[in-house]
Amino acid sequence: MGKSTLFDAIHHIGRIILKQTRSTQLWFPRISTVHLLTRYYESQQNKNSNFKLEDYYRGKLYLDDVGKED
Repeated sequence: MGKSTLFDAIHHIGRIILKQTRSTQLWFPRISTVHLLTRYYESQQNKNSNFKLEDYYRGKLYLDDVGKED
């Protein structure tokens, strides 16, 4: 398998390239699906929450650990 390890390596290299060249071609944010869904469910219970799912719609996003969420 090793998908998470591969994406972690690409994420790390993308960060280095971003710092050195300001190129965002290999840059993407990384977030755990468990964390994302936990924040989403909490926001549904708390109407004062500042969480917006739409904030994750832009650009590339690496969702780690897909399938580990409930």
